[in-house]
Amino acid sequence: MKYLTNKSKKLLLFAAFLLFPLTSALAQGGQSTPEELGKSKAIATQAKDKAALKALIHPDVLKYMQEHDPAKLEEILNAWTVIAIPENYLFAVKPVSEIGEYDAKTQTMNVTGQPMYFPVPPSHFMVMVAETQKTDSQGKTQTVRIPLGIDPISQVGGKWYIILPGVKEGE
Repeated sequence: MKYLTNKSKKLLLFAAFLLFPLTSALAQGGQSTPEELGKSKAIATQAKDKAALKALIHPDVLKYMQEHDPAKLEEILNAWTVIAIPENYLFAVKPVSEIGEYDAKTQTMNVTGQPMYFPVPPSHFMVMVAETQKTDSQGKTQTVRIPLGIDPISQVGGKWYIILPGVKEGE
């Protein structure tokens, strides 16, 4: 900073002061609606911003993953940052009961043929899709939805968070 003029230093500090609230708002955990959570995930994914993506994961889940399976957490974050999110993405939010059966006693859900353990119970699934045009063999064009991702989510303390499945202790 020794090569900057006093005026440049003041402008730089002023810009940092103005931008600080924006960056802290983006890094805050949870969102007030599933739609805001989805939009925040899309923005963080497009920006390849792992810190912003981590902020969307429930704090107890994040702590659990960091303690029990940090490699899986990193794998998930890396996978999220390579998703190409088109401008026309959409979200659907479905209750857990429509996707799979959650066992509150064991905190597990069987969706893919093997039980997934959830350190925090999910209440819904947030599905991100993109619309595209597809032409069939008769030349008829129709709009189709292509899934881009599905995330278990839950509202905890008035905020919506992504809830990742983890490895159950002892397994």
